[in-house]
Amino acid sequence: MYEFTPLGEGSFFKRKTGRMAGKFVAERHYLIDGEKKCKAFYATTKKAAKARMASYEEQMYLKLERSQHAYQTDLQEMTTAEWIYCWLITFKQDQTKPSTYTSYLSYLRNQIVPHLDHITLKDLDTMQLQIYYNDRSKDLSPASIRKLNAIVSQALDAAVDYKIIPQNPAPKCKKPKIKKTRPRVLTHEEQEKFLTTLSPTDPFTPIYLTMLGAGLRIGEALALNIQDIDFTKNAIHVSHTLPRQGHYTVHNLPTTKDWEDRYLPLSPPLKTALKAQITRLKELHLIAGKPWTNNTFIFQTSNLTPYCQTNVLKHLKRLLKKAGLPDDITNHTLRHTFATRLVEQGTDISIVKELLGHEDISTTADYYIDISTDLLDAQLEKISAILA
Repeated sequence: MYEFTPLGEGSFFKRKTGRMAGKFVAERHYLIDGEKKCKAFYATTKKAAKARMASYEEQMYLKLERSQHAYQTDLQEMTTAEWIYCWLITFKQDQTKPSTYTSYLSYLRNQIVPHLDHITLKDLDTMQLQIYYNDRSKDLSPASIRKLNAIVSQALDAAVDYKIIPQNPAPKCKKPKIKKTRPRVLTHEEQEKFLTTLSPTDPFTPIYLTMLGAGLRIGEALALNIQDIDFTKNAIHVSHTLPRQGHYTVHNLPTTKDWEDRYLPLSPPLKTALKAQITRLKELHLIAGKPWTNNTFIFQTSNLTPYCQTNVLKHLKRLLKKAGLPDDITNHTLRHTFATRLVEQGTDISIVKELLGHEDISTTADYYIDISTDLLDAQLEKISAILA
């Protein structure tokens, strides 16, 4: 049907024959007919292998452009899957984070094309969509079905805006309810044990302290650079993120799920930790003879490359085992703990919303308005005193 390539530059490795192969591996090349295609390019050098790969890419994109032109000349005959694909590359590719766009492509490839490519866009109705969602719910979770519907509905809204179809049939579909679960949060005892386990000489320590002490997402923490920290005003500026995919490519806004940057207060303990981290980093740069700028990442490995999220999590798991803490604690648990402690201390939920960077206050409330047992007992004593 047509091809697309998600993010990635390919994987290069040396074969036993001494030749270099540049190979597209999982999530690099796909033929959108439900079947994965993994293509290898062989050459005597890595540079030559990469050139062959680039040539293939160029031909692939020429084919894609011709396909797009063909679609645009006959929109009325376009299938639902074809329209959603065009909508993604036209309206979403440059407007969303790479990780989000990649997830959209995954839904397109695995859930939309195999099931909606036989229905023309103009013929799609609510009943067909409902049957489709009901069928996919046998294999997908309620959350995935709702995400799938959100993608389809947005694409159909665009089709209405461009007068390709008269109305969007998706909003009338019945979506499965999601059972709300409270986020995993460190108990006070777990938090104390975790902080005790952290070593000031461990380069990962300031990363964990930043998430726990300022509520940053892991991608936001790893993307912090020198100019983001204002030690005079005691503030942290969150304006970009380091995604899971890619080769240390920092993406500016949108950074958070609601597309706004924000300023966070820098507490004295975190200020001390970040100052020590910057001092350590300057020494590494001096030894390596590398330039030091305001755009330098604050958190870097001994090789002066940014940390990847997976390695930060792996190190966290080792710390948890060492401390005898449960293995279900993740990087995001530290952010959840930050928010929960604020709520426990009586911080207004609207302030917590701003600090976390949530767009909708209901998101904050759903997650964190969960009175702890200690607070409940304290309130019970006050209520009992009324009738005493």
